[in-house]
Amino acid sequence: MAKRRERYGDVFSSHFPFFGRIVYVADPALVREVFTGDPQVFHAGEANATVLGDALGDNSLLTLDEGRHMSQRKLLLPPFHGGAVRRYVEVMAEATEREVAGWQVGRAFALRPHMQAITLEVILRAVFGVRDGERMDLFRERIPRLGNLSSVLDWLPVMQRDLGGLTPAARWLTLPVIAFALNNGIFGAWHFPGPYDLMMRNHDVHVAMHLMIMTSGMIMWWPVMSPLPELPRIAPPLQMLYLFILGVPMMVVAALITFSRAELYTWYAEAPRIFPLTVLDDQRLGGVIMWVPGALVLWLAISLVYFRWTRPELKEDEASFQGPRPGLTGVVIAPPPFPEMESGPGIWTTVKSKLKRA
Repeated sequence: MAKRRERYGDVFSSHFPFFGRIVYVADPALVREVFTGDPQVFHAGEANATVLGDALGDNSLLTLDEGRHMSQRKLLLPPFHGGAVRRYVEVMAEATEREVAGWQVGRAFALRPHMQAITLEVILRAVFGVRDGERMDLFRERIPRLGNLSSVLDWLPVMQRDLGGLTPAARWLTLPVIAFALNNGIFGAWHFPGPYDLMMRNHDVHVAMHLMIMTSGMIMWWPVMSPLPELPRIAPPLQMLYLFILGVPMMVVAALITFSRAELYTWYAEAPRIFPLTVLDDQRLGGVIMWVPGALVLWLAISLVYFRWTRPELKEDEASFQGPRPGLTGVVIAPPPFPEMESGPGIWTTVKSKLKRA
């Protein structure tokens, strides 16, 4: 940044992936002008909302501008006046002494969790006014766990939309041919007797199999249901073709299992019988369940894609229809003139009189 300032001056811009063009103001006088400028022009809340909006909401002081910002600021300022802040010193000192008293001399430990505990104690007592010991213990237990499950990075649009350097790989993985091959390859491989029996006998392999099936399944549906413009869906006719071809390998696997005359999986052969079915009948039933409901899911998806594709055309046709609505007689008569009836001007009058009598 220093080199860019030397080259372009106190006001320059840089383009960042995902964030777009960022303008830097390096001159103190210009910085002061920005911070003290007309709030009708300098919308800091609008800028903050692009990054923090999902986490803080629409009514946060940091994401508001103009009148709404000032009204919220007036509500929050009194606790941060000089006298109020000075009273927090005692709270901070007590929280720090209580935390440090539990440290063992001569023993190494991670400092960050203890600093977080002090910060949480001060915030709960000074900002939120929590004094009750039971409530304090409840907050101490739950808030750190919430912090460990979330990250400020998750608030950034960059983490929600564009995949950055992974985008080329993601585009490649979600290509219909790759998604088809990946899903059906994994699905078929795990239904070979050897891998299948290993998966049923080993819990870790079982978990790995389900993770692979779920991941490949998500990639499989991406060309049809992608929510991201960076990884767009394929055209509706191609979606229907893709879904039709997608079910062929699954039907082949299901047919091989259904019509097999031998017991394929020793795990089921050795398992106790709960229902009055032989091992072979149980295997065939599993193949039929894989075959028929699995195919119905894909055909349902094809139908939804078709109706979603043709809906705009149907609405356009309905909007463009200007003819009169059917009357009680169930006959639709288009208004004149009729070029083929110009030689007989009395025809339209005769038709109208007959309809009135009807």
